[in-house]
Amino acid sequence: MRLMKHWQPVIERFQKKLTIWKSKTLSFGGRLTLIKSVLGNLPTYFMSLFVAPAGIIDKLEKLRRNFLWGGSEGNSKIHWVSWNKIIANKSDGGLGVGSIKAFNTALIVKWWWRFRSEPESIWAKAISSIHNLQGKPDHILSLKTLPGVWNNIACSKKDLDKCGITINMVMEKQSTNEGDDLKWTCPLSSNGNYQVNTSRRKLDSCSSVDIGRFEWVKEIPIKVSTFTWRAKQERIPTFVALSKRGVNVTSTMCYHCGEVEETSDHMLIQCSYAKTIMKWILKWCNIQPENISTVHDTLDYASNWGNCPKKKRRLLGIFYGTMWSIWKSRNDTVFNNKRLQPMKLMDIIMSTLFIWVKYKGKCDSIRWSDWCLNPFIGL
Repeated sequence: MRLMKHWQPVIERFQKKLTIWKSKTLSFGGRLTLIKSVLGNLPTYFMSLFVAPAGIIDKLEKLRRNFLWGGSEGNSKIHWVSWNKIIANKSDGGLGVGSIKAFNTALIVKWWWRFRSEPESIWAKAISSIHNLQGKPDHILSLKTLPGVWNNIACSKKDLDKCGITINMVMEKQSTNEGDDLKWTCPLSSNGNYQVNTSRRKLDSCSSVDIGRFEWVKEIPIKVSTFTWRAKQERIPTFVALSKRGVNVTSTMCYHCGEVEETSDHMLIQCSYAKTIMKWILKWCNIQPENISTVHDTLDYASNWGNCPKKKRRLLGIFYGTMWSIWKSRNDTVFNNKRLQPMKLMDIIMSTLFIWVKYKGKCDSIRWSDWCLNPFIGL
């Protein structure tokens, strides 16, 4: 399985799932969900037995990247955020997609765990006999001079070494309460059993990325949260951002005010149109923040506001929904020449957020009359 042609079935299955029409009919959040829940698990059978060649990993990751940004083999689109940030764990500020290489390594290492924790199984005894492992130190898993699938599995240790992960961090012997008996445990997991997802996240965390904290609010649709995540990094298609990437735009000035160049921070926070919306939102929430001039400042304020975690998350959700609505209003103005008055947009924001909180957040007790007075009533 070291030849790329042997992996062609995996590539073909990926390509069948990544048709162009699916890319065009799904939002960024929908495409993100698909590559996480479906594409990340398609090659499980192959990946759990064989170490994939670097060329195959690159090919599969390229397919995922193109699909996420709405492109295809012959039609490339702008990749607004680096892939390292996309695959980074959510706890590290990424989108939690996870790399296929880490997935492959985590599945392979599970065989190590099973080999040591199930020594009485028939297959484990056969491997031990074939590779002459009786009486050998625990870190020796195969006879290097003997080719085959198991030797391929054992040699994946070098992939852990690149991430600074030792065998003892994956599995170690610990004494039990029953005397001198020793039991294999996995220090990476809380229950002591090896878990592929935990190992995969550990491997992905080795490639550090400087993103900063980002909180995900369950009531808010994934497409809205990912938009805010991108806006925080100035990675949305504003006129200035498009111009910097070689796209020909008529003007880089803000379409709403026409006074300043359109960046993420200006369009969502600093523009007079956005300020009017935010002023009403803050009055509705009965808060008066100071020195908020960027998307980062706005989200940072909400994350540190007050002492009630539920109210913090509610405020974050309100800011996410507000910035998403301002962005949609901007697009209607640019592409459809339909400019919404701030008061009308405010009504849309309040009603949209109410639906998200009540039905997606399963807050059945919340009433529209209370919501219109203050969004924190009942928390």
